Amino acid sequence: MLGFGHLCIMVGYDSESFVLESVIHSIHERTPEVISKYAGYYGQAVMYIVYMIGCLFSPSILNEIGSKWILILSAICFASFPLGFFFINSWYYYLSQMLLGFGYALYYQGNGGYLTSKSTRQTLESNVNIAWSVGCCCLLISSGILASVTHMTHEQPAHLNSSLNPTSLDNRIERRFSDLEIKLLFGIFLGASIVAILNFIACPGRDVTNCIQETKKKGTFMGTFSEYREMRQGSGNASAN
Repeated sequence: MLGFGHLCIMVGYDSESFVLESVIHSIHERTPEVISKYAGYYGQAVMYIVYMIGCLFSPSILNEIGSKWILILSAICFASFPLGFFFINSWYYYLSQMLLGFGYALYYQGNGGYLTSKSTRQTLESNVNIAWSVGCCCLLISSGILASVTHMTHEQPAHLNSSLNPTSLDNRIERRFSDLEIKLLFGIFLGASIVAILNFIACPGRDVTNCIQETKKKGTFMGTFSEYREMRQGSGNASAN
């Protein structure tokens, strides 16, 4: 079930990554006031910045709410991104990129935590291999979705908008996506993310006997900050003395 959930959320994420900038360019050319032409690049930068910051806090969040709930929360974050392409809004787009980055950080913590809570020393290797083998099939499914949707809508103007300057470097080789293609693609991606949410909700929550994950918490999210504040105060007092 973990591998299937991985497959579902990555079907949307991997496919979106391949076509995002072309989709943003297509939207910008039709409605330039809605979103920046280079929002695809800016959004990816925002996503990875939040992912980097989220990696600092996700272990503490995992410690507080457990691996199952962190997987559910991460899948909700992944679902928020394709939802925005049904009502294009620049503010929501960047917000959803931030949620996507945070969800990415949460997911990999939850993935490792769930594997260790459902594995013993004897079963860990096989469980990891199965989960990642199933999850990595997302690339095959993603390519199939992109090929199917673009083939079904091949009569739509795809490669060059006739109203544009054909000698422009930006428009000579980049594919253009119609509104129909965008809604079909991101509707499928949203559906896959919703399936991932339902899948993680249905995942068993109880740890297996003799699992390799420690059951005793070594600290709390707020306790870590309290200890850090006390250390800073102690070092400040020592410096003053």
